[in-house]
Amino acid sequence: MSIHLGVKEAGVARRRSSPVRQQEIAEAVIEIISYEGLRALSMPAVANRVGIVPSALYRHYPGKEAMVEAAVQRLGQRIGAMVDVAEAESGGALAVCDRLVDGFTALMPQPTAIPQVLFGLPSGGSERMRNLINEMVSQTVGRICTILEHGQRSGELRTTFDPEVAATSLWGLFVSTALRWYLARGDFDAGAHAKQAWALYRRSIEADGATA
Repeated sequence: MSIHLGVKEAGVARRRSSPVRQQEIAEAVIEIISYEGLRALSMPAVANRVGIVPSALYRHYPGKEAMVEAAVQRLGQRIGAMVDVAEAESGGALAVCDRLVDGFTALMPQPTAIPQVLFGLPSGGSERMRNLINEMVSQTVGRICTILEHGQRSGELRTTFDPEVAATSLWGLFVSTALRWYLARGDFDAGAHAKQAWALYRRSIEADGATA
């Protein structure tokens, strides 16, 4: 799903309230990193995508790293909303995980921003940046862990595995898929890969005779 805002002539964008403009800037940062890479991120590039002059960015953020932090937070909210949708529909743990795989790949290429920010910034960015990413990952893994625990209690999943380790592995499947997509510059079927990897993973955790 593209979040492209459209390139406008600098300075012609209608003046917006600070929260709305901050949101637009964060979305622009996600899009630039996702499609063009972290090195393409600059104040002029963000301003051009939003449709304002570069100096106007400083009314909303003190600098580039603050904009990246906002983008990470926004991406975390988007991933959280994706988990909400997966859990809202009927079905057991396996059905929820099926929807998680579909939901994550539907977000592509936005998730590629996560490893790029973490490994692309000097020393992984500021401590605040690392904490933001760690919090996002921990919350997502924690929610997946809860889903798997419910599956174990219902008898749908084996009880012989540690749900936290399994949840971390499933998150790793998502991140590695995003990384492969980025390294291949988009010439990689993330959806097909994630489904095949999930099918292998699923067989290792589902109880004998379990159905989604």
